[in-house]
Amino acid sequence: MSHQASAVWKGTLKAGAGNLILPKANIQTSYDFQSRFETGTTTTPEELLAGAISSCFSMYLSALFSNENLENTQVKTVAKVSLDASQKPPKITAIDLAVEAHAPTLSNDRFNELVQQTESECPVANLFTGATVTTSSAILTAV
Repeated sequence: MSHQASAVWKGTLKAGAGNLILPKANIQTSYDFQSRFETGTTTTPEELLAGAISSCFSMYLSALFSNENLENTQVKTVAKVSLDASQKPPKITAIDLAVEAHAPTLSNDRFNELVQQTESECPVANLFTGATVTTSSAILTAV
């Protein structure tokens, strides 16, 4: 299975701008240098990566919950992707995940085991060789 997106950049690095298209989701959005390296209001590749890893992580952990025969679950993952622009070339150095889940009858110990399994097996997380991917918080809520 493959999926695609396309991006077009027009102009110089600092004065130009890009257009990103996600056809399956029918999303078209802009990105630019100012948003990535200074202050700006468009998206960035790092924000898109944060979206990719957070959605993958939530789906994967939910799959593990299903394998445990858990029902009425919910997983929220927030990803923070850190880009070190001082490195030449710039490098993504870390991805921090904050996970909050609702999974009735699941113990905290088993929850933490499943979070660790997700961290090591999530397909998108496995793309980030060289960056440290860690889960800074994992919270299991009760009803």
